[in-house]
Amino acid sequence: MNRKTVFISSVQSEFAKERKLLADYILQDALFSMYFEPFLFEELPAQDRSAQTAYLEQAANAEVYLLLMGEKYGYEDGEGISPSEVWNSGKLPQGMTIAKLNKAHTSNPVNPVLANPVYLAGYIEQMETGTTDIIDHCLSYGLRKPEFYQDDDFRVVMWRRDEIRGTEGCKERGKVAGKATGKVAGKVDKNIARIILAIRGNTVSTREIMASMQLKGGDNFRNRYLYPSIEAGYVSKLYPDSESRPDQAYYLTDKGLQLLSKLLKK
Repeated sequence: MNRKTVFISSVQSEFAKERKLLADYILQDALFSMYFEPFLFEELPAQDRSAQTAYLEQAANAEVYLLLMGEKYGYEDGEGISPSEVWNSGKLPQGMTIAKLNKAHTSNPVNPVLANPVYLAGYIEQMETGTTDIIDHCLSYGLRKPEFYQDDDFRVVMWRRDEIRGTEGCKERGKVAGKATGKVAGKVDKNIARIILAIRGNTVSTREIMASMQLKGGDNFRNRYLYPSIEAGYVSKLYPDSESRPDQAYYLTDKGLQLLSKLLKK
């Protein structure tokens, strides 16, 4: 079996120890070593060409590019592009949609040869939870929900902490509006807290939210949980202009995501 090359990369001044540990781990793991061969640029022999040319060639030829990012990002060329940026013109598997990526979904890996050993080694619990795990981890750190796009290509936008906007505005509105913002006696209304924790980073239907909250009465759910959360600005409709759509779904606003982050830390 031809092993797949894993190019382990970072800014050279950072994570040198971590890069070596990752490479050693892949080589020493009985399952991973059957499928993957780690590559470290610093171990490449001296050549009669520039280091940048050799680096980009090796990265382009690797089946897996593993990037470690810390305080530094690396240099940019004249067009503002770093060698660590990868443009992927791929697309979602047939039947997969952006809405499905935001909630639990069935798995259809494009490359099972890469996916299976990672799953068997226990690094992912289920093959279909990757995007929801990304969402939950971002929210748990107080970051904005990542955004998935499928246009001419497939893109994932992840936000740094300094790119989250509107936090102070939400705080001020909460002070002025009082109960209208879902607060009772300085605390978040428990019903709103329940629906926030049920939706999390997903885009889900009424039925799915009720099932997660173990509720059966539709009118009770809408009047006590859903409508107050929408009015307070924590929850938004996927199709705001079409109330009766059979595929209507709901997701957390930025304000709702900020509250979710606080609730998950309690």
